[in-house]
Amino acid sequence: MKLTIFYADKGDSLLLTGADKKSMLIDGGTPSAYPDFVAPRLKAALPAGGKLDVVVLSHIDEDHIGGVLGLLNDAFEWKIYDLHQQAGDTQFAQPASSRPPAVLGLWHNAFHELVSDNVGDIREMLAANALGLRLVDAPWARHAGARSATIANSIPQAMRVSRRVSADQLKIPLNAPANGKLMLVRDGQAPVKVGGMKATVIGPQPADLTKLRVAWNKWLKDQANRATIDKIRDQGEKDAKRIQASYPRADAERLAQAAQQLGDRTAVTPPNLASLMLHVEEAGSQILLTGDGHSDDVEKGLEATGKLAPNTGLHVQVLKVPHHGSEHNTTKQFPRRITADHYVFCGNGFMRNPELEVIKAYLESRLSHDPARRSPNLQAGNKFHFWFSCDATKMPTKYRPHMKRVTTLVKQAASGSGGKLQVHFLSGNPLAVTV
Repeated sequence: MKLTIFYADKGDSLLLTGADKKSMLIDGGTPSAYPDFVAPRLKAALPAGGKLDVVVLSHIDEDHIGGVLGLLNDAFEWKIYDLHQQAGDTQFAQPASSRPPAVLGLWHNAFHELVSDNVGDIREMLAANALGLRLVDAPWARHAGARSATIANSIPQAMRVSRRVSADQLKIPLNAPANGKLMLVRDGQAPVKVGGMKATVIGPQPADLTKLRVAWNKWLKDQANRATIDKIRDQGEKDAKRIQASYPRADAERLAQAAQQLGDRTAVTPPNLASLMLHVEEAGSQILLTGDGHSDDVEKGLEATGKLAPNTGLHVQVLKVPHHGSEHNTTKQFPRRITADHYVFCGNGFMRNPELEVIKAYLESRLSHDPARRSPNLQAGNKFHFWFSCDATKMPTKYRPHMKRVTTLVKQAASGSGGKLQVHFLSGNPLAVTV
């Protein structure tokens, strides 16, 4: 497997490609990073003529969903253009964006337009493990208030994603492995095959979903938010009509009838918001994709799916460090219990992520001589790599001082590691980790 790391501003954007060239895009970075840094390099990172077999949207934070929405918007504009070309309208202007790779499926626990209080089974209700943790009354959740504004911006983006992939627009299958329902940990679930890669959902779990039900129902009852929802729905209907107008009349009538049936949101699964975490394996190599999840939940998900035995450790080839290396998402135990050949830190210093204390915990788990800090895993003595999705010299000025401190810390650790640690910073073309 090869993991390609794109510069995604303060967010995540990773491309996972298997030995048979099947590919998964995990998140798309911020709205501004996608067109400038991800889109121009995504095609080149894919195999020749490659398509995105799956786009995984871990959760709706703007620094993950913004780029995915940009990808889908580009795909939509190119679909409109192609339909006009097929109809003989050669005067219709070509989109300003480059043509994106085809998207064959989306995994995303989507936020739909409507919700009712306390309706249906919990598996069909609101879900967002990482976000739910931020709403919990606990010391590590102290930034919950500051997160509110970001959440408010992300909800409309998530709704637009749902509209873009719908049957009356791009017709991209949503959560096909779960028959359109939530992608979450279920008893006895089988891994999902993407070519030769096997992906197991390790989060969220049903017990975590209750944490958001009250919060989202409250948000939806706010009249200002209702106005936003109505605006997005109206725009979605206009976009659907653009698709219909681009087809011959008979097809337009057929699609209009289908769109009317699909517009009945009362029959759709109640709104949900979930953070996806995956364990992906191929030919004996393992990759942990943790989104913005909490390390406790990574461990819990691995145990629930049989990937990790209680009171034991696990060594994987690649660990995407949870939530940009935030101190609120990594316990002291986690770096000792889960070790990797390659640690991937996404972020550019925003909110001081990756945190120095978190980086130190990972370093100590591999380099310390203190048994209380060093991992007991047999592979702890092996060589390992730190990968960072940015370069301190090219960061926005206000984040540069922190990333310089990060750079100093890891370079000093590498120089004193006796060759055990190598560090890599993304300064131009995407980084590629091959396992």
